[in-house]
Amino acid sequence: MNTRILLALELAASALLAAGCVTSNLPRVTYPVTYQIQLGNTQVRSDYGPQNLNVNATQDITAEAGEPLYYEINSPVPVNVYVYDLGSGDGRTLVGSNQGTLFTASVTPSGGTLRFVFSVAQANTSGVVQFTISDQPILAPSAVTAPVAPPP
Repeated sequence: MNTRILLALELAASALLAAGCVTSNLPRVTYPVTYQIQLGNTQVRSDYGPQNLNVNATQDITAEAGEPLYYEINSPVPVNVYVYDLGSGDGRTLVGSNQGTLFTASVTPSGGTLRFVFSVAQANTSGVVQFTISDQPILAPSAVTAPVAPPP
């Protein structure tokens, strides 16, 4: 008898907890979000001399299908950026690409995940790319400039 009462109470408590919970498969993100992406080359030494291999960095972004995302790239070296939709189909679909050191762009995913692929545009260069993503338009690139001293 006591085990039946305890079991009934446990089931009732579980039902109440489940009824009050609303779950979402997408994590909550507070935009804008800025990532520091390390880019560069790796060098391999062999009997035939050094070889340079371009190394791609990736950043996956969880996105809501049909909602535009805006991004800004601020890089010390020229960088190639490729955006792939890893959405509902097999494989990936290229949905955007850019090259430069400072630019803004937008993309509208058809699935739940975007993959940003970064690679240096010139051999033997490296640096840290500032990658900012937002759900609101990014109006102008925010280049960090050194203060200019007045002439003597």
